[in-house]
Order: sequence, then C-alpha cells, then structure tokens
Amino acid sequence: MGAGESRETHFSHIKLGDQAVEKAERTYSVQEREKLFATAIQHYQKAVEINPNYHLTYMRRGLAHQKMGDFKEAIADFEDCLALNPLFFAANFSKADCLDEIDEYELAVMERSRVPQAVRQRRVTSVEVHQEVEERQAQHSTAVKRAHTYSGFPSQSAAAGSGGKSGVARE
Repeated sequence: MGAGESRETHFSHIKLGDQAVEKAERTYSVQEREKLFATAIQHYQKAVEINPNYHLTYMRRGLAHQKMGDFKEAIADFEDCLALNPLFFAANFSKADCLDEIDEYELAVMERSRVPQAVRQRRVTSVEVHQEVEERQAQHSTAVKRAHTYSGFPSQSAAAGSGGKSGVARE
C-alpha cells in the first residue's frame, strides 16, 4: 500500500470507480457518459497508486478506457493486469477485443490463442453473466424470505413496525 494510505481507501476508490461506470452505462448523454468514465478512471488511478499490485484495478480501468474508445490505454491496462495475474483470462479476451478495434487482427487472434481451449469454449458475454447474477440474487432473496416465513421469524417490515419485537408470545 502507498505511504499513509489504507486498504479501505484503496477499495473505496475502486467502489467509487465502479459506481461511476454503472451510472455511465445507464445514461444516454454522450457527454455525461464520457465524464463518468473519466471519473471512474481517476478513481481507479488513485487505487493503483495506493496498491499497484492488485490486478483487478487494472482490469477495471482498462474496461473503462475500452468503453471510452481509448483502446491503446485499455490494452496497456490489460497487459498490466496479466503481468500480475497471467491466469486472469478475461484480460486476454478484453485485450483481444481492443486489438480488433484498432485493426490488429493477427495480434487479436494470437491473444485469444493464449487462453486455454476449455476456457475459450465457455466464454460468455458480460450480459449473460449479469443476467445469471441477477437470477441468482433473486433466487437467494426468495429463499431467504421463505426461510424466514417457515421458521417463524418475522419479516423485516413486521419487525420494524413492532419496534423490533417479534410479536410471538413467550411463556
């Protein structure tokens, strides 16, 4: 970690960067998107300065650069990510996508070939991953609600309305 900087500060910058990216992906204004991605990149840069050995920060910053169309900057970040964690294959795929964007097709093919065949066959889009995460979160939420219902625990709203008391008579 950087001098005087804490682990919490490092991760708070990552979180702020992630929030800016999420907000940018939901806005339709091109100017606002660019501003939000630039803010995200600044937060990721601060996180890198605090801890230059965390590969996911480079990955996140690279993705933000990629979404802004700064493909050469993105490629540099993906390479830094891979230098720290050569088995983080998402960086290979993202780097190859950027190489395609700058018409470096042969290099893109070579980059994708660095990923084991078994991993390449299972590659899914980020949309598919996002959908799966949402489905799992919904299933978990439903399961938790059922567990509370069947176990006799009050729901959070019922507990809040009764001052936190369960309403179950005790003898």
